Amino acid sequence: MQLQDDQPCPVCGSVEHPWHQPEALLESLTQHDDNEQASAQKAVDLLTEQRNQLREQVGGVIARQKELLRQHEQMLERHQALAPDLEAHPLAAQLLDRDADKRDGWLSQQLSQLNEVIARDEQRQQALLTLQKDAARLQQQLQAATDASQTAARHVAEQLKQLDADQQRLEEELTAFTPLVSPQVLEGLRSDASATVMQLEQQITQRLDQLEQQTEEQQEQRERQQNIEKQQIEQQARLQRQGELALEVTRLAAQQQASQQALTGLLG
Repeated sequence: MQLQDDQPCPVCGSVEHPWHQPEALLESLTQHDDNEQASAQKAVDLLTEQRNQLREQVGGVIARQKELLRQHEQMLERHQALAPDLEAHPLAAQLLDRDADKRDGWLSQQLSQLNEVIARDEQRQQALLTLQKDAARLQQQLQAATDASQTAARHVAEQLKQLDADQQRLEEELTAFTPLVSPQVLEGLRSDASATVMQLEQQITQRLDQLEQQTEEQQEQRERQQNIEKQQIEQQARLQRQGELALEVTRLAAQQQASQQALTGLLG
């Protein structure tokens, strides 16, 4: 069954045949594979960049966490070191030297300062906990990005595998054409399928034009032969008619001669 442009398909009735041309199918398959590979590669690059950024952020958070832990340990060591000193601190004598009604104010001042130190330590500890949570969250994001990157890599591998399968199928189909076309045409289909198919179409069109011209010439020759045969038949008919007329003339002449002889005999 041969599909004709702008003519309905005898099977589906459609007047459009988008895959009737081989180069359109090849170009569509190639474009589809290129788009799929480009999209997958773009996703891999984006996830890789995000993973690197998260690694840098996690590194900074871990470094800050270590610094806060070091400061916290220093503060604890300082508190422990100051504990025995507080008992022997010179201010202890000042406290005792103060009047009883002034000791509460002095102790309140010292307690306020101590509370400020404790509040700062608590803030540092809270900041440390926040950093630990941020580090855990970033670690989860890093793991998620790593998993997504691996998934994208597998997707790319599957696309490449599919591309290899398509190439193998194309090679098998080209091999099937080996008895029908020349090696140069096969090589052209492998290297530049679109141009080669276009060239083959031009050759086929030229050959069809030649066959059509030969058919027309043969038709004209048959018509001339038929005219010649018709003229020969007409000529034979005319010759036959002429023969019949000649016989009739001969018969009439003989009859006329006999009549004249009879008339001469009668006239004596």
